[in-house]
Amino acid sequence: MFVKPLISEEEALLLFDKGSKWRRKQKPEKIELIYLPYYSFEILVLINNKEKEVFLSVDGIQGEFRFLETKHLEFAEKTKNLCFKFTIGREEATKRMRDEYQWILVKGNNDRKIRVKVNRIKDTKEFFYPYWIGYYKRINGYEFKTMDAISGKFTGVKMQRTFLKAFSQKV
Repeated sequence: MFVKPLISEEEALLLFDKGSKWRRKQKPEKIELIYLPYYSFEILVLINNKEKEVFLSVDGIQGEFRFLETKHLEFAEKTKNLCFKFTIGREEATKRMRDEYQWILVKGNNDRKIRVKVNRIKDTKEFFYPYWIGYYKRINGYEFKTMDAISGKFTGVKMQRTFLKAFSQKV
């Protein structure tokens, strides 16, 4: 299943053209829509003995964690765009999700003395999430900048490693 992008190619080009606080304005040589693999987790968390549903995702390449609810996204069965393969398995993704989320819970509840526990994983799905990539010409080659094709926000340094690993795949 492929998430349908909300940001069109024209909108993405305008956002890439704007530049950022840290970089001078420069038009990308090319932009393209690509898809990264993700695992989606619907988990039940016990907070002071009350159950709450939480939606989390882990990318299928590096295992980077993010809060992402897939219920409100539109999906397509196929895409013509570049789509990267899963490089970590479901078990590894589940372990990373549990570890990272448990750390967030511990860190966030240290002062409040709230008892929080991941009770169980209700559902796990595989899907592909869209990103716009802008390629920029530099003196020694090319550089790229990535943007979430749903929110229009540029990704950070953490995701750069994921994209570099994805680009190293044989497609």
